[in-house]
Amino acid sequence: MRQLYPLLLLLTLSFNYIYSQRPGGERERGPIIISGKVVDKDDNLPLEYATLVLQSVNNPDKITGGITDIDGNFQVETTPGKYNISIEYISYKTYKLTNQTLTESTDLGTVKLALDVAQLEAVEVVGEKTTVEVRLDKKIYNIGKDLTNSGATITDALNNVPSVDVDVEGAISLRGNENVRILINGKPSALAGFGSTDALTQLPADAIEKVEVITSPSARYDAEGTAGILNIVLKKEKTLGFNGSVNTTIGYPVNSGISVNANLRTDKFNLFNTTGYNYRDAPGNAFYDNTYTSGSYDRIIEDRDYFRLRKGFNTNLGLEYFITEESSITGSVFYRTSKSEDETENTNQRFINSTLDSETFRTEDEGEDDENYQFSLNYINNLDDDGQKLTVDAQYSNGVEDKTNIIQENNTLPNDNLIVLENVFEKETQNEYLIQADYVLPMGDAQFEAGYRGTFEKTETDYRLDSLNQTTGLFDINQDLTNLFAYTENVNAVYTQYGNKYGKFSFLLGLRLENTQLKGELTSLY
Repeated sequence: MRQLYPLLLLLTLSFNYIYSQRPGGERERGPIIISGKVVDKDDNLPLEYATLVLQSVNNPDKITGGITDIDGNFQVETTPGKYNISIEYISYKTYKLTNQTLTESTDLGTVKLALDVAQLEAVEVVGEKTTVEVRLDKKIYNIGKDLTNSGATITDALNNVPSVDVDVEGAISLRGNENVRILINGKPSALAGFGSTDALTQLPADAIEKVEVITSPSARYDAEGTAGILNIVLKKEKTLGFNGSVNTTIGYPVNSGISVNANLRTDKFNLFNTTGYNYRDAPGNAFYDNTYTSGSYDRIIEDRDYFRLRKGFNTNLGLEYFITEESSITGSVFYRTSKSEDETENTNQRFINSTLDSETFRTEDEGEDDENYQFSLNYINNLDDDGQKLTVDAQYSNGVEDKTNIIQENNTLPNDNLIVLENVFEKETQNEYLIQADYVLPMGDAQFEAGYRGTFEKTETDYRLDSLNQTTGLFDINQDLTNLFAYTENVNAVYTQYGNKYGKFSFLLGLRLENTQLKGELTSLY
């Protein structure tokens, strides 16, 4: 009898489940699936861990639901009936549907949640960590406000991104290759103009919203950067009122800087400014002791001392005007100036049979002054609530880079005499125009994109080399190397691409038509 009791209990429970009834005497039918997707209304990014709540109208105590996954999708199993539906996410306005009769599996589609400003003012963010999103053509690193980024700069934060490296001079490489294309908010920017990333060292890391590492660029990107593309997306303040922050850095050897971020937002406009200044004095040295088994010398000792000084200032001022709730136009101006001074002292000793035979002393004094400014105009229109979007950009950039380099080398042993004294002057001026339009059309799990991009660039490099004539004691212009080089690059491109997902399989098809015109003209000044 004891052995039969569990079996009888199981049969009784099964019997009760099969014949249980809803309030009102209606027999319960098979389960149905309620599905959909939850995204941010402003940028259409998926909201992970958003909560779906299903409350029975006939029996309010009966509540079921679920949460969204990393892509913002949810699937909840329930029984047919009449429900009050709500979708909630912290600091966002709750989405509600009341008295909904659900008799079969239903797809609620894409639900867009808007920020709840009043609620946001009462929320304290305790912690945030970096998350990674893997897409077909890129990896997206959402920069978290962790301790490693506190008080750091953008270049410091990039060092924490896998496969990205920033050396002591600020040069950025991707997977060990420095031939990487750097974009700011999807466009070329004076922040990274002329290949210099000095301005990035003056902006705080918390100005970054995310970093996109694009190692296999799709049809929408230019054919530049053999290592890939880094797209740094900066934050845009969404909170009403005045917001600001001040970041300072002090280090040794001398490495100091300050950056100020200020933002004023109302219902109709958003005024923003970022200003930064940095000063860095970085001495260094190197020592080489080489021995040889063949050749003129059996030992060469080289001793180098470096003195590097960097100063830079940048400011970005912009105004975003909200035409409607779904569209806006933004105008901004960026200005950057920097100055660097590099001095290298090099002593070279050569030995024969362990006896010092000759010694030279070489100095190089290099100075560089950079000045860049950029004007940008951006229009964005969210055409519907499903993610259909149109963006148009126009941009003009101008940069001037002025270099001087004085090279002097002397024999100090066995006699003291001048070997070479040269002055190098180089001035590079660059003008660039950009026109770009992009259209995005989501179609369920699929997405269609099309766009046009035109870049028109002209660069002039004026190079001059003067060498000391030891006979006359005057400098002579090296007519073979002194020249003026003009380079023009015009690129017009249209692209289209289509992506879709079937279960765990995803694909992206793209087609790009590009016309590039390159022209170089070298003119001898003599």
